[in-house]
Amino acid sequence: MMPNFKHLIAAMLLLNVFSCDRPLENIVSNCDDFKFVDENLLEYPEKLFSAPCFNPENSNEFIYVEYEPYEEVYNKKLWKFNLLTKEKTFIADNVWCNPKYGLHEWIFFNRFNEQIWKVKSNGDSLQPLFTQELNYDVEACVSDERIVFRRIIESDYFAMFSDYDGNILYKIVDNVYSDGSWSSDGNKLLSTYSFTNTARGIAVYNTLYNLLYKFNHGEYESNDDAIHGMDWYVDSENFVWCKRDGVYRVNINSGLQELLIEGCSASEYGYPSFSPNNSTILLEHYSLKHLEGNAYFKESNIVITDINGMNEVLINLE
Repeated sequence: MMPNFKHLIAAMLLLNVFSCDRPLENIVSNCDDFKFVDENLLEYPEKLFSAPCFNPENSNEFIYVEYEPYEEVYNKKLWKFNLLTKEKTFIADNVWCNPKYGLHEWIFFNRFNEQIWKVKSNGDSLQPLFTQELNYDVEACVSDERIVFRRIIESDYFAMFSDYDGNILYKIVDNVYSDGSWSSDGNKLLSTYSFTNTARGIAVYNTLYNLLYKFNHGEYESNDDAIHGMDWYVDSENFVWCKRDGVYRVNINSGLQELLIEGCSASEYGYPSFSPNNSTILLEHYSLKHLEGNAYFKESNIVITDINGMNEVLINLE
């Protein structure tokens, strides 16, 4: 059998580009099961890193959120990082949820909780798009200049579609867009989906929000079953999604699902992002270590793998 040179090269790049970063196995404990950890007894490092998202036009750049857990005023900051040069660029503050990278260096994110703003990746042109009502979970299309987000007005939910300038294109009533992803071909959307009051899963919609496929991942019995992000492969036929026990890959045509990375309460993954050249995946990673007694140490970092969830490396963002 001929070797897959594309994957081999990607693995070599991971080793070379991130040679100054830490292999993941050196900084996390074994996958012990810490089910009853008192949040009030957790200790943290000075900084936590989360919410990675690749630049859809540059596989060497991504944005992420940085925050200080002991800071008196809650203020998450948005940064950009270049994987080759290691250059960090501050973009904006007062960031909520997961910022998303669009075309032409535009970034969309929740600011001051329920408002949606946009900004250029160098920090210029910071401006509000939607400040009325409650607006969440913005997602940028990477094939043209559209965004989708969830709006709540009293008890009504809407999936809202607009252009990059905030002009509403159309809205879908009584549908919830949540924690999802827009396919690279611009034709499909992923979103969390409720089958029943207790059963959760993932739905695939077209851009008019007609249901194409749905995947039931089982009963929602605790936070262990919560979905923590999803993203499409570049082929727009496969996607990955995360929950506490691991990272899964699903093919929308066959419905087949496979476990890519095992997780647990001591080593949890979330919010994947694929590089536009389809060679690597960024992931948010929480690690939990037992110190002594009832005390635990919790880190949040960003890791990178190949597209099969292997050759995992933690990116040093200090």
